[in-house]
Amino acid sequence: MIKIRRLLVSFATLFLISTLPVACENNPRVEPDVLTAMPTPADFAKLDSRVLGRWEALIDKDFEQAYGYFSPAYRKLFPLRHYLSRTGSSVNWLSANIKDSQYEGARAEVRVEVNYKLDFPMGQGDDFGEISKVLKEIWLWVDGQWWYSSDNDGKLG
Repeated sequence: MIKIRRLLVSFATLFLISTLPVACENNPRVEPDVLTAMPTPADFAKLDSRVLGRWEALIDKDFEQAYGYFSPAYRKLFPLRHYLSRTGSSVNWLSANIKDSQYEGARAEVRVEVNYKLDFPMGQGDDFGEISKVLKEIWLWVDGQWWYSSDNDGKLG
């Protein structure tokens, strides 16, 4: 009985291994964003405006506008409804200020200090008061524009 089970497991494993490359080849892919020419000093100056624009949208709870700051590749993979379903109403963003930025080619790391309050049912979030946190955001220069990357440490925004 044990030998038959091992034999079946071996055949199942062999089948999975042999069909995996075919399954991957037939899976539709979203092409990654193509990085264009490197940003100029004037382009670096535009980054602060984009970062603060995204945060203003979050503070105003205009999540559709905030979604528009995500990279084109993210928006191809995740439609607006997906983003809206993950964007909770349990946070009231109060303010955001850029602490500093570091650039490496077409990639920028921006540290943003955000202030927020938790918005739990029946005022339970009031117990925490106003919270301040510094988040690291990744922004990519793609096709002549800075785009927010969802691959960030902070994960509150």
